[in-house]
Amino acid sequence: MKLLKKALGITLLFVMGLSLFGCDKLTLAKKPDLFSTENLIKAAEDRDYEEYEDSQIFLKQVGDMVKDGHGYYVAEDEEEAQYFYDVLINRLGAFDDYDVVDFTIVSAGDEAQEYFFLVTFEDEDDAEDFYDECCDRATDEDSTDDYEYAWSSIWTTNSKNQRMNAYFWSGDKVLYSIAIGSDLEDYLDMIEEFGLEKIEPTFDEEE
Repeated sequence: MKLLKKALGITLLFVMGLSLFGCDKLTLAKKPDLFSTENLIKAAEDRDYEEYEDSQIFLKQVGDMVKDGHGYYVAEDEEEAQYFYDVLINRLGAFDDYDVVDFTIVSAGDEAQEYFFLVTFEDEDDAEDFYDECCDRATDEDSTDDYEYAWSSIWTTNSKNQRMNAYFWSGDKVLYSIAIGSDLEDYLDMIEEFGLEKIEPTFDEEE
């Protein structure tokens, strides 16, 4: 229970930080296979990340705010996928309640907490609605023929940490990612390895 409380507590940072970000655009390479568990896992394995033995390993990393966690995990079934959405993304009810059928996690931190969540919704309308809610917390969004996307970045008030969120929607899937730490270079590299072009963000000071 203590571990779960710690894991739930860190989600406050995830959902509360969204409304604080200034948003900008990024250019995407047109690779629809980005939106597959297989592609996400391949990117992780190319970096020698190993599969988590169980979900509690990941939840402990989140609860401990680990900045060098490496690994990936695929929800065992729809029930577990729904659990991850409810706990890691929608703990505070920041989004509507959606039915989720698949959930894949990659933890890619070196100098930051860096998480990529590939969420498969029950239908495309739910995925689009969820993405729209993400964009309501940003100030800009754009699209290519294959994707809708938005991203946002900010310095924290002490100017020692940076935060970035990036959202990508295609069909019934949304890739929801977040990074918090002193160095986000690994996070940006990972996005590029997923099939996206290099992001060169300009961080805004937090108000």
